[in-house]
Amino acid sequence: MSNLNLIGGTLCPNCKFLLGLEALGLFSQRLMASLMICAFVTTSSTSAEAQTWTQKQSFPGAARNGSTAFMIDGYAYVGLGKDDSRHYSDFYRYNPTQDSWDKIPDFPGGPRATAVSFVLNGKGYVGIGDTTTLFLSRVYYKDFWCYDPQTNTWAKVADFGGSARSSAVSFAVEGKGYVGMGGDAGSTKPKDFWRYDPAGNKWESLGNAPMEARTSATAFALGGKGYVTGGVNAVPNSTTLHSDVHEYDPMTNKWTRKVSADFSLLFTGASAFVLNNEAYICYGTTAKMAKYNPSSNMVTDLGNPLQLGDGRANPVAFAVNGKGYLMLGYQFATFQSYYTKECWEYAPLVGTGSEPLPESEAQLLPSGSPGVFRVSLNQSSKGRCSMRVFDLNGRISHQIASVQHEDTADLTQLPSGTYMVLFEMGGQQRTQKIVFVRE
Repeated sequence: MSNLNLIGGTLCPNCKFLLGLEALGLFSQRLMASLMICAFVTTSSTSAEAQTWTQKQSFPGAARNGSTAFMIDGYAYVGLGKDDSRHYSDFYRYNPTQDSWDKIPDFPGGPRATAVSFVLNGKGYVGIGDTTTLFLSRVYYKDFWCYDPQTNTWAKVADFGGSARSSAVSFAVEGKGYVGMGGDAGSTKPKDFWRYDPAGNKWESLGNAPMEARTSATAFALGGKGYVTGGVNAVPNSTTLHSDVHEYDPMTNKWTRKVSADFSLLFTGASAFVLNNEAYICYGTTAKMAKYNPSSNMVTDLGNPLQLGDGRANPVAFAVNGKGYLMLGYQFATFQSYYTKECWEYAPLVGTGSEPLPESEAQLLPSGSPGVFRVSLNQSSKGRCSMRVFDLNGRISHQIASVQHEDTADLTQLPSGTYMVLFEMGGQQRTQKIVFVRE
């Protein structure tokens, strides 16, 4: 069992639990599968980081996909989209603090799906997209509208400068909005990008981006730059799926290919949110998530934390108040696929700004009985200490609301796997990893 020492833990000889004493930040940089460790580092890895997901109040409108969302002052605004029978123009405001929804005026441009949106100067901009006529022909749009939360009204702004299209990408950087790619009525997919300036209410052409044309890609802004990843280019007799990352710098008006190809980024119809200077790319036609860090250019495969069958196409994702959200979409399933109204919230285990709790203050130790552990607290510690055990899908497997000194935790019912233990005391937090191998 010498390979167990590589993780720096203590082995319980009776039940073969491995008690890792590393902080979460160190743990997330290491890999372990079936107690075997790879001795090399690449720019892509499979993460066993704990992902805490909580189901929240469902979207109040009809179940749908192809919606759009934008965030202003701690609220999320979600609307548009389609199902098998109709396209929608309704919009709603989500209050994450109260986990509640309010109706706002319908989008005045009319029903549509796969539109884009961005926020500039405290206002939301929504435009382009498509709908289907009674004769099943597709109609593309190029109009844009501005929503002002102060007056709760929509106003028409300049039409998009490029061709009418849908399934494009958008992001906002340095007070300007950027829209490009997508699909239009032409036989060749557009590669152009356009920049919107709200001061002059004008669109400026930036020419073609130096990347392959694509629809249903994912975009986000981070650190004053824009990023595009994934997508598909489907033309007659040829379909190309993309798994790259391209970075746009508005200061130089230049694109840089940061990742040429990474299987972990093979997304189409996905959505993304940004937390702690990292982008989380969520589902689409693939049953997984991935995380991208521009500073390290690291891609991390996060697996399928929500266990969403074969994927969830065209959901919406956003981050508000230090938490990420994923909702709506078309759920692929083996026996029956369907549109959903679900809303899920992602919260990092160790909150932003939390002070680390020293290991000497709280830790899980073997008790000598199979599957039963001793919770060791410092006798001089003040304040209530809580303990929660999460599986790697973020679901709580065991918890003690108020841990007493030399308390016990009975984990005999846990199946084999890796778990994260979260201690919280007096505003401080620490995580401990345990790996349970049943034989």
